[in-house]
Amino acid sequence: MLSMLAAFHKRELRLPPGRHALNYGLDRVRFLRTVMTGEQVRLDAELLDAVEKSSGLRVLTRNRLYVEGFDDPAMIADWIMLISPPPR
Repeated sequence: MLSMLAAFHKRELRLPPGRHALNYGLDRVRFLRTVMTGEQVRLDAELLDAVEKSSGLRVLTRNRLYVEGFDDPAMIADWIMLISPPPR
């Protein structure tokens, strides 16, 4: 389930030309139910924090992975990304 975070974010996150996002780590990961092969999933991501650093923009998102047909999330993970500074 965690490996799907990058795919969902890459598909939806639109970065300006010349910038890219790096996986900086995870906080507070919770697996609340199993996800069976073939089940349809969707991801809701909420921006919790964005802090400008000398190395780029540190972004914290709360990600909830849902399985079709269930109201409660199967996984909740706080993901930290570092978005590169604008090119010079």
